[in-house]
Amino acid sequence: MAQVKEGEPFVGFHTFRPFLLEYAMMSELREVERRRIPGMYVIPSATSALVWFGVLIVRSGYYTGGVFKFILIASEGHPHSGVVPVIIFQPPVFHPLVDMVTGQMNCNVSFRKWRSHSNSLAELLEFIKDAFYQITTLEAVNPEASSIYASSKDNFKQRAAESVQFCRSR
Repeated sequence: MAQVKEGEPFVGFHTFRPFLLEYAMMSELREVERRRIPGMYVIPSATSALVWFGVLIVRSGYYTGGVFKFILIASEGHPHSGVVPVIIFQPPVFHPLVDMVTGQMNCNVSFRKWRSHSNSLAELLEFIKDAFYQITTLEAVNPEASSIYASSKDNFKQRAAESVQFCRSR
């Protein structure tokens, strides 16, 4: 076993942490590419392995023709931190699970706590895609969208179409 002399820096596990994190995120990206999620496109940021830029293209349903840009931000300790990555739509989308001020999507419906052995970013991206095809108002963060969806599907369809047009113009 190698001895560390006093005054010499110790090269330990923490030294390799950024590389392990980058490798984990690259593995997650390979899984996303392997799954070929319809209408979902992501690319990692050039400056941080923890940030991905994405586009969701919706082909049917209330959000037909939607082209929605989002940012995925994983926590510093991903995937072992237990923290669900943050999804932020830019601009915000009129949807029960998307906060209209911040653009942040509430993913708690499917992901209460991130479990590295059973959750993946590919599953999270599938959840995002599915949320635009199968609307849920459980744990809604946009009460207006939730209320309109519950009371008038025609009105909701109109508001979703307006959101599609707004997002496409950005």
